[in-house]
Amino acid sequence: MSGPTRRGRGRPKRQYRIRVRGERREHPDYDKLARALLEHAAIEDRARREKKAPLRSGRDDEPAEPAVEPNGGGS
Repeated sequence: MSGPTRRGRGRPKRQYRIRVRGERREHPDYDKLARALLEHAAIEDRARREKKAPLRSGRDDEPAEPAVEPNGGGS
């Protein structure tokens, strides 16, 4: 070998460190979020029904007939 080895040349090896933030976030209150979501959905549903109500005929309140398959549909 002629000359010194080339150790230490080029880009240094990267060192990865996990950074921890100073503040910890609070864990969400999932029960409260679920309740709020259900309330919001109920409000939207009520608004949709009230908007649709004047256009509705009396036939929409009747239960739908079950679908029948053409081949008898039995097991």
